[in-house]
Amino acid sequence: GKKILVMNDQEVTVLQNYLDNGGRLFLCGSNIAESLSTHFPSFLTDYLHATYLSSPLSHDELAGRGFLEHLMYMVVSMADEDQIGLESGATGILDSSDEEGIHDWAGLSLDKGYRLVFTSIAPSDIYFCLPDFTFFEDTINWLELVE
Repeated sequence: GKKILVMNDQEVTVLQNYLDNGGRLFLCGSNIAESLSTHFPSFLTDYLHATYLSSPLSHDELAGRGFLEHLMYMVVSMADEDQIGLESGATGILDSSDEEGIHDWAGLSLDKGYRLVFTSIAPSDIYFCLPDFTFFEDTINWLELVE
């Protein structure tokens, strides 16, 4: 994998303070979990409630889970998408597993005094079987960003 820095110390500190104060965060993109596991592992596990497992994902179809249960997606480009593990309290929302009962997570949600949605896939790399806005609309609604 690539050893890129997706955030610096100051950005991580700002995000931690924001979440500690009840913030709402939508974080998505390729290589984020891998980079954070190397540079800011405690932010990945303690705030995002995720672990980096591997890259790329093992299967090219993503099924929605949790608040995205009704959606089915297809990944267009899987070269840099991370497979993530769920830490305590996280709910898997994007599952690339092709086997019953086995989950290869590419996204999670968390409601722990703050709310966040974290996906290891860039939005531009997902082909939506339903209109594109549905994923974003559902995420915004779950995060309660609009009253």
